[in-house]
Amino acid sequence: MAKDAGFASASLFEQLQEFAPDAIVGVSADGRIVLANAQTEALFGYAREELVGRAVETLVPEAFRRRHPEHRAAYFEDPRTRRRSSGCASRSRPATRPPRRTSAR
Repeated sequence: MAKDAGFASASLFEQLQEFAPDAIVGVSADGRIVLANAQTEALFGYAREELVGRAVETLVPEAFRRRHPEHRAAYFEDPRTRRRSSGCASRSRPATRPPRRTSAR
């Protein structure tokens, strides 16, 4: 019975993630994308199969990419909701959409 409850919880989490109105990108401590939902595909113009396994810096504008690993490492040392800094943006597939505003939660 407990095994079924765990499965139901995982399934519910997956459904909530998939149907969320916002893009959700899960990133491992080494900077690899481990999950992306449908809104991520719509927002960035990449299929999730293209994103999973790639560096999250794929979605970071060129001007910010060099320093992003430092910021990511700091986040994983102290994970918490952070105020979005001015100028924080994301990068869509080239030639598909303008940059997007992002936040770390």
